[in-house]
Amino acid sequence: MMHSSQASNSWAVALPRKRWLVYITLGLLVNIAFWSLALLYIKSAPRSYRSVMAVNLPGSTSQTRIDVPGVGGAFVENISPYASSQDPRENFKVIAESGEVSTLASQKIKMSIDEFGSPRIKLIDGTTIMQLEFSGKTPKEAQFKAEAFYDAFEERLNQLRIQESIKREKSFIETTLSSQEKLELAQKRLSDYRARSGLSSEEQIKELSTNIESLRKSRVELLTDYRKTNARFEQLTNDSSLSAREAAEAFTLQADAMFQQILKSLNDVSAGLVLLESRFTSDNPKVIQERVKQQEISTALLGRAQLLLGRSVSQRYIDKLNLNGLNDASAREALLRELVTTQVNQRGIESQIREMDNQIAQLETRLRRLTQLQANVDALKRNVQIAEAVFSSTLAKLDVDRSNTYDSYPLMQIISKPSLPETPSAPKPKLILGGTVFASLLLTSGLFAHWLYRSSTVKKSKANLSLPSDSSLP
Repeated sequence: MMHSSQASNSWAVALPRKRWLVYITLGLLVNIAFWSLALLYIKSAPRSYRSVMAVNLPGSTSQTRIDVPGVGGAFVENISPYASSQDPRENFKVIAESGEVSTLASQKIKMSIDEFGSPRIKLIDGTTIMQLEFSGKTPKEAQFKAEAFYDAFEERLNQLRIQESIKREKSFIETTLSSQEKLELAQKRLSDYRARSGLSSEEQIKELSTNIESLRKSRVELLTDYRKTNARFEQLTNDSSLSAREAAEAFTLQADAMFQQILKSLNDVSAGLVLLESRFTSDNPKVIQERVKQQEISTALLGRAQLLLGRSVSQRYIDKLNLNGLNDASAREALLRELVTTQVNQRGIESQIREMDNQIAQLETRLRRLTQLQANVDALKRNVQIAEAVFSSTLAKLDVDRSNTYDSYPLMQIISKPSLPETPSAPKPKLILGGTVFASLLLTSGLFAHWLYRSSTVKKSKANLSLPSDSSLP
């Protein structure tokens, strides 16, 4: 029993020592493996070089204004792409990462797309700069890749600009044709309306208004003459005790030779009758015969006067109109002649005033009609002017926008050209060695912690084995 117990205790002491050697050996082997692999990778891994370049996307705005005097204008303002919450560099990043750019760049340097790879794009916050990085097996290859990629990127942007320009041009052409059709239609409506209405220009209305004003002035002058003539006529009527009609009829009777001959015969018979009545009684046959003759001549005189004047008159009226039997016949005749002349002038002026009133009324009616037509013409002319302004503005905007091909895709500016790297970007010895050191320390610490844990477990087991042997003692 004693020998068995001693052997067991010596084995328990030797076992932790062997385990300690095992842990040390295992730690050394693993660390040697780690460091061997790390050094081997650093020495034999293929070198990779990274070329870096930076481009800038301008964010300045520009304004363009074109004014056509009397026609219209066009105003173009390029809003900054950074004015909105959307960063335009994100759009450029998507385009740069598209397969079209990489394919085009690989074709430029005659390299497969897999060998060419894809760029590493970084947007620098707070700036308008976009950074591009390209890897290559040699510094020159990395630089060539970056240069080829930038050229392909610019070419792709130009393709997109051309596509947008073609679509914009098509839209502008359609808009221009539509504006031109509207302008031609407005001009045709204006010319057709002028042809139908007879209103060729605004000068017609001005001339018509001028004519009306001239007629009104002439009417005022005629009205003044009429008032003067009327006043003179009333004065002559009062002086002659005859009306204008009576004076005219007196001149009519006086101008007729037959009437004057009959009147002379009547006067002669009347004078002879007066002599006979002074010598003989009224019953004397000569007196009676002369009276009958007087009556016949008087009847013939009245008949001739009725024929000349167109109405029946009395002998007393004829005596009133007789100018030859008056002592101042020449003066009265001149007075009556002036009276008739004044009345003729008065009626002539009245006729002119009536004719002028008719002309003024007709011209005013025509003026109102032309004014209404001119209002319609003005409305059609405004439509033409608006159509001309729209058409001219469209053409001006088209010319401006044709030159503005960088609206959606601004020009890029190279801030730094693709660099020619001097040191490889991979592998990175410091990083690999640092990782190896960290792994070695982590593994060593783990093995040491595991050894401590196993040692404490063995001590507890030894203590448990020693207790029964002590209890068995007497």
